[in-house]
Amino acid sequence: MTNKKQSDNRAQFSLSKVKVLKDKVVVDYHMDRTIGSEFFRDTLKYESSRFPHPDLKTPLMTLKPMMAHIFRLDTAKNVASITDKAQRESAIEAVTDNMNSLEITGIGLSGSNDNRAVVITAMLRSPSGMTMAINSHLIRLGIETPAYPFVEELNEIAKKLEEESYLYVFESKMAQQTIAFEDETK
Repeated sequence: MTNKKQSDNRAQFSLSKVKVLKDKVVVDYHMDRTIGSEFFRDTLKYESSRFPHPDLKTPLMTLKPMMAHIFRLDTAKNVASITDKAQRESAIEAVTDNMNSLEITGIGLSGSNDNRAVVITAMLRSPSGMTMAINSHLIRLGIETPAYPFVEELNEIAKKLEEESYLYVFESKMAQQTIAFEDETK
């Protein structure tokens, strides 16, 4: 594929949803094209068991504090104000448990330009070991509020995920798999 063809594809690509699960990656996207004077928007889905590159997984992990904030899983984060040592340690343990029970699996994007919005998807593990799928509210990327003080950062993460999803689908950017062998000279 030539560089011009790649840049044409990139300009036509817009991410709708990306999910990184244990055994697969799912990318829903749109490709815009014009034939003659007619404009078409194709909706496509790409599903693969290829391991995602860390550049695709890392931005998802950075969404964990945001999702914890949305669902108030970080309610004890202001532990510095707790003067009793036992209560402070208990609060720290509760926040740590909450954060460890949360696994970000993807995002969904809608809208365009100044009217973009994101939904963060995750799995939440209960104390019993059961997991449930949870979604954030629809978060408009152009409006930062006290409830969502991270909108600007979320917008940058969404752009990064869109770029990495494109690279995963069209340029096969994936993780390098290595196999460790024991040293046979021992």
